[in-house]
Amino acid sequence: MAIKPDGSLASADGEYDLVASFQVLEHVWDVGSYLGEARRVLRQDGWLLLSTHGSWLYHPHPHDYRRWTAEGLRREVESRG
Repeated sequence: MAIKPDGSLASADGEYDLVASFQVLEHVWDVGSYLGEARRVLRQDGWLLLSTHGSWLYHPHPHDYRRWTAEGLRREVESRG
């Protein structure tokens, strides 16, 4: 799978059965676009397999933009379809 400079995937709508994303989401500036693009390339009954850091009180990584609770992450993903 190729990622274009604008962050979109060079893949057709509904092309994949599964999109897997492990420990990436916290590094993404525009989470809405990221999840929207994952949804676009998934077939209607496809699966998103996602993991990310939880809500640590201290984690000094300069490129970790967000933390989620389980409920917050669920809502974020569901809001994108």
